[in-house]
Amino acid sequence: MADYTTLAALKSYLRLDDSDVVDDLELARAITTASAEIDHLCSRTFAPQEDPAVARFYEPWFDRAALRWIIPIDDTFTTTGLAVHLYNGLDDYDVAVTGWTLVNPTTLVLPDSTTYTPGGVYDQGTAVKVTAKFGYPEVPAGVETACLILATRIYKRRESEFGLASTLDGSEQTQLTRRTDPDAINALRGHIKYWAAR
Repeated sequence: MADYTTLAALKSYLRLDDSDVVDDLELARAITTASAEIDHLCSRTFAPQEDPAVARFYEPWFDRAALRWIIPIDDTFTTTGLAVHLYNGLDDYDVAVTGWTLVNPTTLVLPDSTTYTPGGVYDQGTAVKVTAKFGYPEVPAGVETACLILATRIYKRRESEFGLASTLDGSEQTQLTRRTDPDAINALRGHIKYWAAR
């Protein structure tokens, strides 16, 4: 798992002096915790792009409307180093597939000419091997913004042991919401896999 902002960025967001290192450990812990929460909320990771490419296995599904095999994959934003192989029916994934299409960062489409018949056990007939540089070339701006918001909330939480927020003059107290900060959710709009199980 990667951190989605830096200690320097969070200190700037909180308007803390760079020379003030007293809470650096707490701030770093808040960043890591917030980053993990974002992974959970989005059902994906925004880790830096892997280089060189690595191999992973995926189960395709058949789109009956388009009459094509679709492979849902992890995020990848480049076709450099991307390769698709099928199981040879004996002992390896060495049947190369050409003409595939990366229609978006998480979807590969096999060409009409691909002969693919699911069967057998996982990794031996049913799966497709995809080699790619998975990950993000850089952390999306919205993800970093959400991380700053959530990390700030986590860092400030110790000032309210019972989850209560007070007005400036201390005259009123409000129970902090148990839901994720709506501004963080808005910042993550477009990155959340709502259809994924969490």
